[in-house]
Amino acid sequence: MTVTAAPVRFDRDLADMFRQASADQNPLHIDEQYARGTAFGEPVVYGVLGALVALSGLDPQPARRLTSVSVRFPAPILFDRDYQRDVVEDSWGRAVVRLTDGPQTLLQVTATFGAGSAEDVVHGGADVPVRTEARRTDFADFAAGQQIPVAYAPRWAVLAKLLDELALPARGVGLAEAATLTGLSYLAGMEAPGSASLLAQVEATFEPGAVTSFRVEARVRAVHEQLRMLELDGTVTGAGIVATTTVKVFHRPDASTPDPRRLSDALPGDRPLAGRAALVIGASRGLGAAITQALALSGADVYAGYQHSHDEIRALVAALGPDGELVHPISGDAADPRWCAAAVDQINAGGRTLDHLVLNACPVPSKMALAPGSTHRTVEFVSRALALVHAPLAACAADITRSGGSVLTISTAWVTEPKRGWSGYVVAKKAVEGLITAAAEEYPGIRWLLARPDRLRTAFNATPMAAGLGAPVEPVAAALVAALGTGQQAGTIRVVGS
Repeated sequence: MTVTAAPVRFDRDLADMFRQASADQNPLHIDEQYARGTAFGEPVVYGVLGALVALSGLDPQPARRLTSVSVRFPAPILFDRDYQRDVVEDSWGRAVVRLTDGPQTLLQVTATFGAGSAEDVVHGGADVPVRTEARRTDFADFAAGQQIPVAYAPRWAVLAKLLDELALPARGVGLAEAATLTGLSYLAGMEAPGSASLLAQVEATFEPGAVTSFRVEARVRAVHEQLRMLELDGTVTGAGIVATTTVKVFHRPDASTPDPRRLSDALPGDRPLAGRAALVIGASRGLGAAITQALALSGADVYAGYQHSHDEIRALVAALGPDGELVHPISGDAADPRWCAAAVDQINAGGRTLDHLVLNACPVPSKMALAPGSTHRTVEFVSRALALVHAPLAACAADITRSGGSVLTISTAWVTEPKRGWSGYVVAKKAVEGLITAAAEEYPGIRWLLARPDRLRTAFNATPMAAGLGAPVEPVAAALVAALGTGQQAGTIRVVGS
């Protein structure tokens, strides 16, 4: 088997052209703030765009035309990463292309071709009104046999421009076939399931057709509850083709938000931290949000450090009711020493001293094998993770020593039980733990707590396969905050699990 390899990198301009052409406005692909609240932590490249880019790596074959295509999406494709496109097979009648990240396959396209010209259709018809916002659905909204109404046509002129950009007609992929694929992207991303969509597989078989008006029809063939997956089948007609289609799409679960009532039930009722001041780095989501709320419910004034999640921090404060007045959001980059110094100055205003520092912030990790090409990204990740701990710790350690307070650092159980493919994340957390060990020698007046929680129900684990797995954050957050008020000896490091 001969494999032809070439580097591939996805930029935002190409994705924006696909967005316009497909009318797929799914927020996972275009909304930075929305994507930060998902397991991916950043926007994900459209799967169908990945398939088109994969097919653009084939040799030009003007005398052939796509007759079927099957695309699998084993892992997400992210922007501004260096990937590889492997053309595994490219005969006249069949092609197999993979996009890979080291040893990991992100996408695989299998295509068959027949005689014809992909340039036969130069325009597919009129544009039609489409959704401008993806449907928000629950998984329970779907049942086998359900018809999915779809009003759709691509933006034909932009789609033709995208095909020319990728030189796809010369490789057997014409406007009609591409419109079918964009229609499937729109079907999953905007209709079923809509905003919660995560493509697993798309398939289409193409035959000539005389219908000119473009139409997408779909129904739910099966619902797989354990996988949170929908199977959709249907047809796409128009632009000179009739396509029989299948889509397998996950319904991504929403990341759970902390429940102040559950936190309150798990905390002592005498507000043991009243009058104390705490700074939480990474306060807006997940365990950091739960710790922030638990501190406020324990009576502490909480300075909540976050960078982008404005909506989440407002919701966190509102959920606390009157205790929300104890939370003081501070927006900025905690890896910047200037921001850290300003945060300390804000806390010290009025003569108060910082009592507790919670170091929870970490870049969103992604699975990345220890393989050639991963070094730069791993080093960047480790450096960023370490900076998010080092900068605030350097700025706050002297204050916390004066108050005889505590530093709580969030690590992971994976430092002792690493998971395959997560070496960058494990190295980052081990580096953070090494920093805490050294800092305890320099600042023996501080009580040091090191948390190694196992899997929790946070955005990091808000994936279809992990839905419902992991421990709730409230008991873990309550236990960690309670530990801040215990009589631990200064200069010691206490390791706390889940």
